[in-house]
Amino acid sequence: MSVQQRWQALLPRERLVLRVAAWLGALALLWWVGLQPALRMRQQADDALPRLQSQLQTMRTLQQQATQAQQLKPLEFGQAQALFAQACRAHGIPETPLNRDGPSTVVLQGVAPEVLGRWLVQVRTTAHVLPVQAQLRRDAQGLWSGTVRVQGH
Repeated sequence: MSVQQRWQALLPRERLVLRVAAWLGALALLWWVGLQPALRMRQQADDALPRLQSQLQTMRTLQQQATQAQQLKPLEFGQAQALFAQACRAHGIPETPLNRDGPSTVVLQGVAPEVLGRWLVQVRTTAHVLPVQAQLRRDAQGLWSGTVRVQGH
């Protein structure tokens, strides 16, 4: 007996039940394959949007700072050395003389993260000194110790 003959042999009520079941199956398949993954992806995108916007704002701020740094006039070595020493004193970082020919090593011992961050920003913006290498360890109190190699440009 063929499928069409079997279909015709069914009672109208049985055919209706089979049609409804086929439609429900098709709708469930459409949900699981088409709609649910798309809605999940949209929800994940909505959840990630504030974080991504924050990252974009940070990147724009960094871009602006980089552009401003590129437009700064180069400092004479003596002026850079004086500004670097002043920044070290202001943040309680051991003064280290800048080296004309290469990086200088600054030894840090028990420096708070906020102090280290402010010092790095100040030496970069005022003395035009950049960190080129850092070997730091954070202790149980959250303080940083180690070395930072810096170089003027």
